[in-house]
Amino acid sequence: MKKALPYLLQILCFIALALPIMLFAKFILQIDLASWHIAIIAALITLIAPQFKNVETQSGTKLQVKWRFNSARK
Repeated sequence: MKKALPYLLQILCFIALALPIMLFAKFILQIDLASWHIAIIAALITLIAPQFKNVETQSGTKLQVKWRFNSARK
């Protein structure tokens, strides 16, 4: 389960971002979602959603979250 956890979190995060965006487009903007609309939404969510991975440290395996647009500069 430890190896599958990052993939599971990735899928859950994708769904958690996709549903509100598609519901917003469908009911608020009154757009009938065609397959190309869904493809564009999926591509945007892939860019926005965080990446999860297991990292081996001295104290054990830890789950690391990587945001694509994180600009933490020192």
